[in-house]
Amino acid sequence: MAETALDAIHQIISELKEDRAIPRNVIARLEHMEEIFQNDEEDLYIKVDKALQIIDEIIEDTNLQPFIRTKLLNICSLLESI
Repeated sequence: MAETALDAIHQIISELKEDRAIPRNVIARLEHMEEIFQNDEEDLYIKVDKALQIIDEIIEDTNLQPFIRTKLLNICSLLESI
């Protein structure tokens, strides 16, 4: 279950990073989230918690476009299912 969710998360992040409408600061945070999941030294649940914190920071941006926020909320639901 966790591997499937992580694969889906990685796919959504890749789609967001390729979109030209995504602000650079959001892309930088998404890349940081990918780095967190590539780190094998930490427990999966710690990685999930860190990723959720990053998404919370991104979603607080009032200038964020609704479709970006929706995709980020999809990532949140996948992370919470792990």
